[in-house]
Amino acid sequence: MRTFYMLSFLLLFLVAQAVAQRVLRGTVVDKSTGQGIPGITVLARTDIGTTTNSNGTFSIRISGDTATLWVGGFGFVARRVRVVAGDTSVSIRLATSCTVDYFYRPYVGISVNSGLRYTPLGGQLTLFRPNLWAAEHMQPAGRLELLYRRGPRTTYRAATVAIDELVATCQVNIDVALQLEQLKGPQPDNQFERRSAGINFQHDAGFRPFPVWVAVGQARGRGEEIRGWRTGLELGTEREVRISQKRAVEVAGRVGWWQTVWQWQSTVSWVSYKYIAAATYQRIGASYQEISVRLGIQLTPPHHKHGAN
Repeated sequence: MRTFYMLSFLLLFLVAQAVAQRVLRGTVVDKSTGQGIPGITVLARTDIGTTTNSNGTFSIRISGDTATLWVGGFGFVARRVRVVAGDTSVSIRLATSCTVDYFYRPYVGISVNSGLRYTPLGGQLTLFRPNLWAAEHMQPAGRLELLYRRGPRTTYRAATVAIDELVATCQVNIDVALQLEQLKGPQPDNQFERRSAGINFQHDAGFRPFPVWVAVGQARGRGEEIRGWRTGLELGTEREVRISQKRAVEVAGRVGWWQTVWQWQSTVSWVSYKYIAAATYQRIGASYQEISVRLGIQLTPPHHKHGAN
């Protein structure tokens, strides 16, 4: 009789445990893209776990009214998710973990832009020297572009010396640059020069950050709007939209204030692993505006996206 009671008690205990367990289904998605992530580990206990399939979905048995799941995988920040009574499915978003490639950082870029005298034609040459502090791993790169400008008849010249990713961490990225721009035309209103020093700052505050360009400099012209050197401030930002692994569209805008005149410049670029195409609109005060188009080729495709326009 005692054996009968013990077996009955054990059977009731096992039935109660089976009833207490339930199947929880869920999906693990990338926080930035919303797409399912395959191969993510989901643990209810150290001895109860599963992994997500190719669509990022999973199912797991849990016991009790509440449970805490550990969810994580390579390239993503692990997190704990609490499940309460009544939950039959969950959607879990994981943020990508931050990895910084220091192998090619920082790097210096030199860009020279020159137009043929009083013609709409010109060209731009940009050279990059990666890994500024360790020359033994240096892999120089370059870009050659042809330029066509539509606007007043002027000779356009510009030069930029930049150190990109001077500071590069998971949260902060800082670039610095020196820039010189010169417009010379037969009319006084088409004379303009600008020189500036600036910093491009980007901080990841938990959302997709916009880099901020801040520069101080001087500008002068020979028209009625601006005479002599005028100290001013320049602000700007940019955004890159990835189309594929090797292609992207970049949109950038800058505005400068030189006390008596405003300068506006906006650029839309299509960049691939080997080619680049860009269109730029520039306006200086009320007397000068132009549209330019650039077509170029990467002489040695770089490992990173290099430099500004």
